[in-house]
Amino acid sequence: MTNRLERNPNRVSFDPQDADIPAFDAIAEERGMSRAELLREKVKETVGQREDDTGLPDNEALRRAYLALLDAAGPNHRIATEGAESTLADKLNRPKGSVRSVLKELEERGYVAPRWGNITVRRRDALVSSTPEVAPADD
Repeated sequence: MTNRLERNPNRVSFDPQDADIPAFDAIAEERGMSRAELLREKVKETVGQREDDTGLPDNEALRRAYLALLDAAGPNHRIATEGAESTLADKLNRPKGSVRSVLKELEERGYVAPRWGNITVRRRDALVSSTPEVAPADD
């Protein structure tokens, strides 16, 4: 083992060879993430930190976003879109404009449903009983 690896075994350095790093950086920027954050996310996905029996999103940022919205939504599971964006910007430590992509991804996966300036957040018990990608949000 090299001295550098012995000093910090969790640090990773590699030659991306023919990987399109500018395109990867563009994807990270679109998601409001750094290159390192996106790499960490992909490593976690690769080693199997996927959806578990709780039905929560496999992506850590999406998981935190969903749980933050669920907490903020109230008893009817609805939150104003502007309030949802503010909540996510605060919880994810991102600019407000960059969290729209997070909301869109949660919508595509079935965790939330936007309607008329409000967002309906699916109940956690509904996540376990059905597949989030196909089941509609509770009305």
